Amino acid sequence: MVLDSSINFNGSGTIFNLPLSGGAPTTFVNLGSMLPVGGLFLPGNYGALAGSLLVAGLNTSSGVVDELLTVNASGVVTPLEMGQTASIFGDVALAPAGFDGVGGQVVLADEDGDLYTLNTNGNVSELYGGDVGGLPFGVAFAPGDFGGFAGDLFFTDGSTIEMMNAAGQTGLFADVILGYGQSGLRQIAFAPAGFGAYGGDLFVSVSGSNAGGGTGGAVDVFNPAGQLVAILAGSGTPFDPRGIYFPSDQRVLISDSDPSILSATPADFSPVPEPSAVLLMLPAAALVVWKRRRAH
Repeated sequence: MVLDSSINFNGSGTIFNLPLSGGAPTTFVNLGSMLPVGGLFLPGNYGALAGSLLVAGLNTSSGVVDELLTVNASGVVTPLEMGQTASIFGDVALAPAGFDGVGGQVVLADEDGDLYTLNTNGNVSELYGGDVGGLPFGVAFAPGDFGGFAGDLFFTDGSTIEMMNAAGQTGLFADVILGYGQSGLRQIAFAPAGFGAYGGDLFVSVSGSNAGGGTGGAVDVFNPAGQLVAILAGSGTPFDPRGIYFPSDQRVLISDSDPSILSATPADFSPVPEPSAVLLMLPAAALVVWKRRRAH
C-alpha cells in the first residue's frame, strides 16, 4: 500500500496498491480532502479495527488539521480523529512491550510538537513526556541490537534525530547538517540484520523539498554510535525521498516524491569515510544526556 498526499498538498489523497515486484499501481481508495502521510496495519489487540490500515495525515476541507482514519480490506473508511488547529500527523509506529506504559499501542508524531498514542479503543492522547516541541515527523523503535538503545523510540525533528527511552526521557542522537535544497528529515526505518554492511542501522530520508519533486534529497544511514556511515543520493536526477520499507534483508523500497518507488540494495549506498565531516554527533549511548520533557 502506497500513501499519496498529492502534489504540494493541493490535490486529492489516494492509497495505491502496488505489487511488491514493481509495476503499475492501481487505486485502492480515494480519500478526497484527507491527505495521507504515515500508516501501518493495526495488530490483533485493536479489536474491530484489527487488520485495518491506520492512516495518519491532514485534512484540507477547511484549513489544515491533522486527521486519523482506518481503511479495511474492502476499502471502507472509518474516521477516528480530526484535530481543531492547524497541524499534520506524520509517521506512526507500534510501541514494543514495556515502553512508557503504552506497549502494543500506536505512537504518532504530530508537527504540533507532540507525540501521541492511539489506544486499542481508538482514542488519541499525548504520550507521557511527549511534549517534545519542534516538528516531530518520522518515528521508529530501535531493534534489540541497536547499541544501548534497544526498544527506544527514535523520531526526526527538523534537522535532528531525537530519542525517547522507556521512561519517557528524551535525548539527541544526531544533529544533521542539511545540504543545498534539503528541507528536513522525514521518515525513518531500521534495516534488517542481513542488509549488507548496514544491517541493523538507522535509515533516514532527507527531503529535497517541502512539496515533492526536489532533486537534492538523500537517504542517510547511521550506525548505533550516531555516525553517518553511508548515503544514497540522486546522482543528478530528481530525488526527494519519504517512506522507507525493507521487504527483505537485501532490498529497500524508497518512496520518492518525484514520484516513484525506488528499489535499492546495500551496494547502491555510498560509504562515508570515518570520522564523518558532515555531522555533529553523539558517539555512544553512554554519552546521551537524557532529559524529561514536560508532560500533561
